Amino acid sequence: MAASKNFPRLPSNWTETQFHILENSIFCRAYLKQGHPQKALFIVHGQGEQSDRYEHFAEYLKEDIDAIFTFDLPGHGQSKGIRGHIQNFDEYSAAAVKALEAFQLKFPNCEIHWFGHSLGGLISLRTLFKFPNLKIRSVIISAPLLGLALPVPYLKKKFGEIVSSFLGFIKLSNEIDGSLVSRDASVVQEYSLNPLNHAFVTPSFFVNMTKELEQTSQNRGPFSYSLFMCIPMGDRIVSADSSIAFYQHLELKNGLQKELLKLDGFYHESFNDIGKEKAFAGLKSWFIKMKSEGAL
Repeated sequence: MAASKNFPRLPSNWTETQFHILENSIFCRAYLKQGHPQKALFIVHGQGEQSDRYEHFAEYLKEDIDAIFTFDLPGHGQSKGIRGHIQNFDEYSAAAVKALEAFQLKFPNCEIHWFGHSLGGLISLRTLFKFPNLKIRSVIISAPLLGLALPVPYLKKKFGEIVSSFLGFIKLSNEIDGSLVSRDASVVQEYSLNPLNHAFVTPSFFVNMTKELEQTSQNRGPFSYSLFMCIPMGDRIVSADSSIAFYQHLELKNGLQKELLKLDGFYHESFNDIGKEKAFAGLKSWFIKMKSEGAL
């Protein structure tokens, strides 16, 4: 299933391949244009979703890239693990780095741009702070989970904190209203119907998420990669203000570039929203900027 039944499927000269890593625990997929890929987008998806929702990226970016590499986070999609659960965010980071390395082994000499959305944006940032020497060309972050737009009910928050150490795996609603991911009704419908999506988290996930977003949002760098951030200003799931503050205070190492794209009125999933062409146009412009500055 794609993010919407109305979205384009793979271009005719693209194919899909799938495989597993880490003792078959992590599911990976690649969308590939015919021939050996020269430039790829590596995607880390958001909370409760998974990799099949990014198929339409190939059509919108087919003039700029020739591969999309992605995977399902632990506890998501077709990867193993308790749904919505994590003991430590290092597990997410390890899966992301191992997936990246697996793609680089299969497709050597391919220029890779790292893309992280929502929870995947938080995971991406904290991972890239920890691993400053990965062989990637740039980083693209969409609506990162650096602050919540929806307040967590006080009793639920305290309950999660209290039981996380001994009942950290029980499932709780994630409080996300599917109608807030996009203004496109077909996206909202598919979001709720896709059996690989889920709508809950565990106390352990919640406690770790809170710790990680607080630490990452306060990290001032220096960041070791050129950075493009896409922020939907109508987001009612994560805080646009927190993302903008992070961007403004973040220092990059010498010679690197950063750019911020604000999308007025857009909901959480800019690349799945009405007017998504504007988000893709911003991303395409970023690729042009990176090309003009030469390869690593």
